[in-house]
Amino acid sequence: MIRALAWALRQHPDTITPHEKLILIGLADMSDDEQIVRVSSIKLSKFTGLDSDAVNEAISNLGAKGFIKCLDDNLDTEFMQSYKLIVTR
Repeated sequence: MIRALAWALRQHPDTITPHEKLILIGLADMSDDEQIVRVSSIKLSKFTGLDSDAVNEAISNLGAKGFIKCLDDNLDTEFMQSYKLIVTR
């Protein structure tokens, strides 16, 4: 988790938006040693203070930008989803 948090904090504002960075920090904080996290958008919303639409948009953008990979086929974001943080960036 420490490595993932340090990586998330180092991401430059030219690369991700403030909402995306906040979500990335939340995911990193909740990740295991393999940088995998299982979390719902509701929990991320409570953790960050962002509404669910902002959380879902940030998750989608982080995936499109290659920062995270969704490990689940179920894309119902209100329920638990598994994500892999791509920490090598």
